[in-house]
Amino acid sequence: LAFCSWIVDIGMFNRVHLSFLPQGHTHEDVDQMFSNISRKYKHSILFTFEDLMHIIPTAYKDPYTRPTGMVLPFVHNWKEFFDPVLEPIVGQSGPHAFRFLRADSGEVHSNT
Repeated sequence: LAFCSWIVDIGMFNRVHLSFLPQGHTHEDVDQMFSNISRKYKHSILFTFEDLMHIIPTAYKDPYTRPTGMVLPFVHNWKEFFDPVLEPIVGQSGPHAFRFLRADSGEVHSNT
């Protein structure tokens, strides 16, 4: 939530909508994509991350739906970045959708 508020605050976006699926309803198309990879590596011998990166494309026959992997040079530690300014979130036990937008005053507001 802090990241969404921040990217509106710095002007990257005018508004951001963030939605979560309710518990028990999280099956998505991406699950099918990862099941192909899972089936492939269960029958493979992998010693390194590079071995895994090599078998990912071989798990798909159709070149148009074949994913490609990449190694990121780093991953930013967003928790460490936001911890000094975060306050505990209270009263948000049920919402699954959030909207962040800049008010006329310039402040970023959120609502569910």
